[in-house]
Amino acid sequence: DSSLPKGDRPTGWVAEIRPLAGEWMKRIGTCLAQGEVLIVDYGYTLDEWRGGRFPDGSALAYRGHRVAEDLLGHPGDQDLTAHVNFTELAEAGTASGLKLCGLESQAQFLLSIGEPDAFADVFSDCASEAERLRRAQLLKTLILPQGMGEAFRVLRMEKGA
Repeated sequence: DSSLPKGDRPTGWVAEIRPLAGEWMKRIGTCLAQGEVLIVDYGYTLDEWRGGRFPDGSALAYRGHRVAEDLLGHPGDQDLTAHVNFTELAEAGTASGLKLCGLESQAQFLLSIGEPDAFADVFSDCASEAERLRRAQLLKTLILPQGMGEAFRVLRMEKGA
């Protein structure tokens, strides 16, 4: 079980578990006859967790687009989230017939798909220079490390390709 095996739980560390995450991924693998699965989120691998990433847990509260300290401080007025255990999802997917194609940063993934045409499709229908600049800024937010580029990861799995 790669959710967080008991022997891997150091005393005093906190970790969130998702009892249905593996089953969810197995269901995707079972239902998919042919195609690709892309999961984009922020998260970690089990090796990273064992190496000391998130010893206090990864659960966060967001209120007004800012991290809030108290997870239960404003029920209904803030979002609660936690990082994904990508190892758990990849192992469950593999167990259900999916092939692991990669786990990479969002920046690496987007650059690899945009590189052949230098993101020409993103800018092809811009009506003005202002629109082109706005789209360029949005693209930078998705790719640059200080934006979402390194915070988010992409798990790629496929079946029947």
